[in-house]
Amino acid sequence: MGPPLVADPDAADLVTAELVLDVALSLERITQLLLKLASSMPSGGHTEPLREVAGVPLGGGSGQLGFLVSRPYEPLVVGEADQYGMWQPPQQQRVTGWGPGFSGGPDAGRRRGLQEPFRLDRSGGDVLGRRLAPLFPLPPGFVPTDPAAQPNVLVPTVWHFLSYRDDDGSLGPPGIRGACAAATRMTALANQRLAGSGFAVAVRECRADPEGYRYLLKPSRDAWLACAPASDDYFYDTCGSIIRTSVVDFPRSINIYVAGEMPPSTMWGYGFVPGAADDPFWGHIGLLWDTVSPDSQNSPDAYESGAFTLLHELLHHWGLPHTFPPEGTPANTSCEQDADASRGVRDTPTVSAPVWSQPWATAAFFSCLRTWEAPPLQGDWGASASAASARAAAAGFADDQLSRFDSCPQRPGFDQLGNYMTYSWPVCLAALGHVTPDQVALMHAMTAHVNPDMYGWGQCASTATTTAAAFAGPATA
Repeated sequence: MGPPLVADPDAADLVTAELVLDVALSLERITQLLLKLASSMPSGGHTEPLREVAGVPLGGGSGQLGFLVSRPYEPLVVGEADQYGMWQPPQQQRVTGWGPGFSGGPDAGRRRGLQEPFRLDRSGGDVLGRRLAPLFPLPPGFVPTDPAAQPNVLVPTVWHFLSYRDDDGSLGPPGIRGACAAATRMTALANQRLAGSGFAVAVRECRADPEGYRYLLKPSRDAWLACAPASDDYFYDTCGSIIRTSVVDFPRSINIYVAGEMPPSTMWGYGFVPGAADDPFWGHIGLLWDTVSPDSQNSPDAYESGAFTLLHELLHHWGLPHTFPPEGTPANTSCEQDADASRGVRDTPTVSAPVWSQPWATAAFFSCLRTWEAPPLQGDWGASASAASARAAAAGFADDQLSRFDSCPQRPGFDQLGNYMTYSWPVCLAALGHVTPDQVALMHAMTAHVNPDMYGWGQCASTATTTAAAFAGPATA
């Protein structure tokens, strides 16, 4: 026990009265703040984040101030002014994207960094870095499995489709009325490729009706396109004011925001490595409408490029980095260090750059095309998904280890054309797509460490009989 509150017991009643008064005044200040927030929220929806910080005097005549922080996506929190998370400026860390014009370099984007550097630790512990505490208590009696066992984890997704009104009053972009069906289709395809990893995703909610959700409607097509500009800005830079107020079930669910086209944008999507669990502004996924539209990338005609983009960003969210070094790495040093080895991934080769930027990129395309069209695949998506699952389980990548595709001949191994965490041709991902066992291990360890709510509740969801099919691997004879 600590020292008594007062040295003179006769003064206890007076101190108690002062404490009660201080608490009452603090509660009155909190009430005023909540009323202010309520009055500023427009009916039918809102477009700006409602985040407020208020100083509240602490009791006991100490003269100290606490702070009340109101965030619309999590419970109100009261804490000391210098307590972590109460009054913190953003820090700089990397965001990563997917697209032909995206650099993916260390200065390509910004995110608030909460975790310390993290990697698989094979010397005894699972991870290095500070582990976050869960926000949502699990159901009574349910105990999540350790990530080393790689349990089944079903992760909900919430989709937000932005739209606009054309001059004639019609809703754009063309095809937006079918957005939720398109999202469901992409999700099913992503699950085929996740089979064998333990992870799966489900559409928890899809919002595409601007009449019901006013924040989804942009005033014009130009404003909608500006959400995914040609510059280095991202959706969260230009249209991110809606994120904190529209996010659903954070951090248990991954919220996905869809807007814009290519051109002017130069990337199909982006994600964070890993997705933050303390603030959805740094813990969501952004996709172009082109990525989701069945008239563009969400189609067999595009070798399911849209589904592979979604998969790539999901894997980023769960902690997987790229297999190649950042754009701008000098050519004479690009093979000196394995890009993902620092995270504990040792079964991907050291490569100098993404597949599609290699001097042999065209030859790689035709090699993958021949593999896709020849037996045993013969252009069959079911056979392709089964082969991908088998690669993840068996750690065998002989069909994706060809000596003529070797960007770092002085290092062991050959470039993997079909690894989901490189930038490659969609036909290579269709024919040779896979993640490695070390990558799967990192997904589990990272998510359990950074987002225990997603990992624990995802395990709980996976036990329901209605979700068992989402984890079923390919049929075997």
